[in-house]
Amino acid sequence: MARWVSPATSPNPPRNCLQRTWAALANRNFQRLFAATLIAALVVGTGQVFDVYMNLYFWRFSTEDIRWFSIVVLGAILSFLTATALQTRYEKRDLFMAALLLLTVLAVSKVAFRFIGLWPDNGDPLLLWLFVAHGCAMAYCASLILIMYASMMADVADEQELANGLRQEGVYSGGITFAAKATTSLGILIGGFLLQTVIAFPVLQGWQYALLISPVFVFVLLTRISGVPMLEARGRKKFGDLKEY
Repeated sequence: MARWVSPATSPNPPRNCLQRTWAALANRNFQRLFAATLIAALVVGTGQVFDVYMNLYFWRFSTEDIRWFSIVVLGAILSFLTATALQTRYEKRDLFMAALLLLTVLAVSKVAFRFIGLWPDNGDPLLLWLFVAHGCAMAYCASLILIMYASMMADVADEQELANGLRQEGVYSGGITFAAKATTSLGILIGGFLLQTVIAFPVLQGWQYALLISPVFVFVLLTRISGVPMLEARGRKKFGDLKEY
């Protein structure tokens, strides 16, 4: 039976914990999978920023039109329904890479199809439903990537246990969280910066140029004022007298 060990009497000091974490992250299969997931999250995060702007000002959809984009959740539901059948016929790695490639192509094709004249004109009802179908396809690919990623993470944990006798699922689960949150946030930051500096730059006047420093303000806010510094200060105050801490 597993025995709980309190922080004050834990036989594993922070140094040992870091060594075990580094050993888990040194797994080559995890590194490849993690890098591919970072790319997918970056694509999704950047697209989230531009979709809001493009739907209103480039594609000229009304607020009544935009409500129909909620239908794209059907793509995510479909991925859950078909994931098991797909895994019985194809390797998880192949499904992951195919979904990642298709997601990237779909993200680029949305505007590219306009430039080569494949989309109907703005205001055509057909354009809205084509975009809903496009969104369902992207949601399907994004959800399938997450499903395959979680499934392959379990395989990597088994591999790591066979290699060193340690079951380090927590480290790999942390990789999922990091890829989903940190990189998506980075994509949102990049997309917002491009909107602010590349697209909105020609129309800024006078004091409005001060908006260009907002990414710096967000960085300082997260690294110096809130977030991690606050948690570190609270930890030092509560556990600073413990040698293990």
